[in-house]
Amino acid sequence: MRFFVTDSKPAPNASLSGYIRFCVQLKLAKGALIIRFPELDSRTRFQGDNPMRLNKSCHGRQGSNILIAATITLMLTLFAPNSYAQYTETILHGFSGTSDGGNPWAGVIFDAAGNLYGTTAGGGANQGGTVYELSPSASGWLETILYSFKQKSDGGDPLGGLVLDSSGNLYGTAYMGGENKTLNCQPNGCGAIYKLSPVEGGGWTESVIHTFSTAAGGFGPVSGLTIDTAGNLYGTTIYGGQLYSGDPIGYGLVYELSPSSAGWKYKILHAFSNGVDGSIPYAGVTLDAAGNLYAAAMFGGNSRSCSGNSCGTIVKLSPTSSGPWNTSLVHNFVGKDGGNPYGGLAIDAAGNLYATTENYGAENAGTVVEFSPSGSGWKESLLYTFSGQGTAGIHPQGKLTTDSGGNVYGTTTSDGGTFDAEGTVFELSPSGSAWNLTVLHSFDPVSEGAYPISGVILDSSGNLYGTTSSDPSGSGAGNVYELTP
Repeated sequence: MRFFVTDSKPAPNASLSGYIRFCVQLKLAKGALIIRFPELDSRTRFQGDNPMRLNKSCHGRQGSNILIAATITLMLTLFAPNSYAQYTETILHGFSGTSDGGNPWAGVIFDAAGNLYGTTAGGGANQGGTVYELSPSASGWLETILYSFKQKSDGGDPLGGLVLDSSGNLYGTAYMGGENKTLNCQPNGCGAIYKLSPVEGGGWTESVIHTFSTAAGGFGPVSGLTIDTAGNLYGTTIYGGQLYSGDPIGYGLVYELSPSSAGWKYKILHAFSNGVDGSIPYAGVTLDAAGNLYAAAMFGGNSRSCSGNSCGTIVKLSPTSSGPWNTSLVHNFVGKDGGNPYGGLAIDAAGNLYATTENYGAENAGTVVEFSPSGSGWKESLLYTFSGQGTAGIHPQGKLTTDSGGNVYGTTTSDGGTFDAEGTVFELSPSGSAWNLTVLHSFDPVSEGAYPISGVILDSSGNLYGTTSSDPSGSGAGNVYELTP
């Protein structure tokens, strides 16, 4: 998928059809699906026809990799991981980009029987993306396509992952499709929320439970959903919400979708203003035990320390007895602690939040941060800063995962181990007042895939599972992998 950007604004009465549009090309070498937002602010919009491209390569490197030995020594001293572990990668399924799907942005989830479920942004019978299942067998993992999107009323380009309810139904978001013509999005609508239900005797049935139809109601759902014990769904859109004169786009919002006897009820919980609360929530929301939601906004906030632009925020949404949700600020990024939090938040049993930033920090390569409840506020701890040419990788985009031992797991989308690697899986472990980073795996694009945008999940044996979004040396369509200690 190739993206172009523009910081120009449309005329007040301009159609959104050429203004929010991207060119899809699923078999580009060097990272078809990586998005970088270096030194861009929240006014930047995707536009497929604009000749101005991002001024950095698809995997975030700048200039030459030729460094003098002293510089290499200094950078390895300051930013090297504490250790490496020999995890073994097994590719469970390599996507071809055709009928079996291609280019997964999102990670995978488990069901109680040990089957994996996920989405691909491309491929499928109609080249509109897929929902797939991987089932373990004596001969390996077998893929079943549960649904191929048509990019019509059913949706298309599912960039986010899936959630599973207690009845075995799957829910997800489609960035395109829905066939709503009000906003004139291309192609065929501004996104939808879908449900996949298993059919007795085999097969699955897809139904659309919400279509994004107005700018004020939000559109462009990139992330997946979060589900609570009552079956309510929560998510974000990157566009829509609060609209201003001459700006028909908005800054994104957080929504709730609740089941009822009359169908699904859609409710906006918070619309971002591009002020102190932030803007453009690319990640989904995280739910705590008390029913509060946490969201990361890539831009906005009251700092202009990220090359003159805003650095992003983390906000908390709390339900009230009167109905509306209260929004409070957890953190405003200021650049030195990172900027542009792209991935979702992880939360541990003590209520501590963990986040990554894609950019900035000491080396403009991203950070890992922790936020701990402290009185009426939050205490920030900078756990790790990635190096611009780091062996631990650079530019983390995926959601973090925690285990019962207090360890944190994540991915980076580029570099790692050697300058030929294209991403890593890492573990951060607490050691007294410090945190030690261990690189569990560096991806060799020749044989292992590349650009793991999503995070990883853990099974009960400590094995990790995730996806790579591309594979420059193979089909270019990515894979699902397992890492075993």
